[in-house]
Amino acid sequence: MPEKKVLSARFQASFLMDNILSEKRLLADLNLNLIMQNLNAADRARSQRLLLNTLRHLERADALLLPLLKKRPTLKILNILRLATVEIMDDGDAHGIVNEYVSIVGMNKRLKNYKGLVNAVLRKISEVDRSSWNKLSDRL
Repeated sequence: MPEKKVLSARFQASFLMDNILSEKRLLADLNLNLIMQNLNAADRARSQRLLLNTLRHLERADALLLPLLKKRPTLKILNILRLATVEIMDDGDAHGIVNEYVSIVGMNKRLKNYKGLVNAVLRKISEVDRSSWNKLSDRL
């Protein structure tokens, strides 16, 4: 019997964010037990925490991201960049975060061409001073 591929908490957070922002669904309307059935309890909590933090800081993430982009990417790519930005600014390990999100983009045939963009933008985000992130919260 083939083994089910276990997806990461970051992948699930990305999937949920796409459902919420592109399909305009409420988090309460999503069947989280079904969507996250392959994650253990710790990864479920991590995925939900990452999603909620990103939704809470969406404007701040966009304020850092959009100046680094020549044109606005697809919503799926923008959501991945937003999730990674919030995680990096919350003092996450930038190298691991960038690596996993680039891998997530590479898993989708339609998005593979964006791997370089995601890598470059997230590397620049990882070099941003955390104080500029904190200043954004005062303005927004």
